[in-house]
Amino acid sequence: MINFWDIIDEFKPICRFKGWKTFEHEDLVNADGEYHYLVLVRQVHLETFKRVIVNTRQYVRDGNLYRGVDVSYAALISQMAIPERVVSFLVSKPPLLGRIALYDMSPLYEGKRFYLGINKTESPVFREFEDFLLNHGFSIKLLNEMPSLIR
Repeated sequence: MINFWDIIDEFKPICRFKGWKTFEHEDLVNADGEYHYLVLVRQVHLETFKRVIVNTRQYVRDGNLYRGVDVSYAALISQMAIPERVVSFLVSKPPLLGRIALYDMSPLYEGKRFYLGINKTESPVFREFEDFLLNHGFSIKLLNEMPSLIR
């Protein structure tokens, strides 16, 4: 089983192998000039989710200085179940679906071999992340099509 809090650190070498730039102190990947933000959280709350999706600017360490970058895509990766109202909010805003992905890893902690996700973005980084999880033996089930699993 992948340690939830180390998942991005294990994923970053794959990104570098693909020629994408990763950052030591930030969970950002620069792929072909676009920044992809991977946000690991214990739990997703609607108000926090709204703040994350509105904030399209992140800061990366560049030597001893920080510089702002515009984030093209963001993925919230939650250890605990993602509330249905967060999923409903995202699905009700089609423009957001093009740049925001959600990954609910809670089934993995219940001993299941799948996680829940919704990714309608064109982010190659998020597709690679899904392949990374698949290569570790975890399949994806669509978060917005499994209401019995959404808590």
